[in-house]
Amino acid sequence: VPVTHVLVIGETLSELRWYHELSSLFGGSFFLFFMIRLELVNKDNFDQVLDLEVAPKDQRRVASVEYSLAQAWLYRDSEVLFPYAVKSGQLTVGFLLLSYQPMENSYYIWRLLIDQKYQNQSFGKEVIRQVLQRARDDQQCHKVTVNYVIGNHKMRYILEKFGFQPVGLDGQEMKMELIVK
Repeated sequence: VPVTHVLVIGETLSELRWYHELSSLFGGSFFLFFMIRLELVNKDNFDQVLDLEVAPKDQRRVASVEYSLAQAWLYRDSEVLFPYAVKSGQLTVGFLLLSYQPMENSYYIWRLLIDQKYQNQSFGKEVIRQVLQRARDDQQCHKVTVNYVIGNHKMRYILEKFGFQPVGLDGQEMKMELIVK
């Protein structure tokens, strides 16, 4: 049975490259453990958030960061929509637009995108894991909802792994929910 090694990835791209080189030497037997944090978009991370880009093939599956920030600004007085930079060390690797819906006692992942340079490295999964933990820690929250564009098989697979269940269509999107308590 091969031994799996655990690495905590730091904050620079050179450290990520170092991981890939080391992993290939050992036949890819390393498991990545990412330490990320969600940081409200602010004047210090705003430019980094605006620099995020999804892969061209994903552009039709998720709205731009600019559009998302505009939506957050429009709803700023309602205090239910929160734009987050997804940070790994000093790097901004993604963006989350999270809504708290008090009438439904739920969180809604309005938008989640990971920059094309950091795709397929488990950052998206870790964001969802952290949102689920926040929901479980919030006494008022009973479920988490997320929509994804039909055809985004990667997102469907990730959500199903967390236990989300489909609850219906919303236009060109599938709506999924997870009851957290």
